[in-house]
Amino acid sequence: VALSDAMNIHLGSLTTERMPIILMESTLDASKLGEGLRIFKQRLGLVEDDEDLNVLINTCMNPWQGTQIIFQMGEEFRKTVLNCMGQVEDSAMSHQFVVSLASLQGSENMLFIEYQTNSSIPEQ
Repeated sequence: VALSDAMNIHLGSLTTERMPIILMESTLDASKLGEGLRIFKQRLGLVEDDEDLNVLINTCMNPWQGTQIIFQMGEEFRKTVLNCMGQVEDSAMSHQFVVSLASLQGSENMLFIEYQTNSSIPEQ
């Protein structure tokens, strides 16, 4: 009951409806996590050994959610990775812009920028 009450307060709701909690188990692999896992065990007050650590994970969110936002997030992550790969692997190219500063009466200065097309840049 206390957990349900805490969730209701956190969500700003005074409803008596309970929120489902999903409980999962996972293993933190000592051979992959190495020193990081030993430090984590130390912070938890556990024995600092080279054994795997079994953990419980609980959440009130559905970890298998298939809504559109999940796919949109995946697409944004994909774009970010591809942009990072491009910064590392692509050769440098020169892009030119035409820039003009216009002073309009009664308003602040405005900056106009236009991309100058260059047909010698190969499409990828």
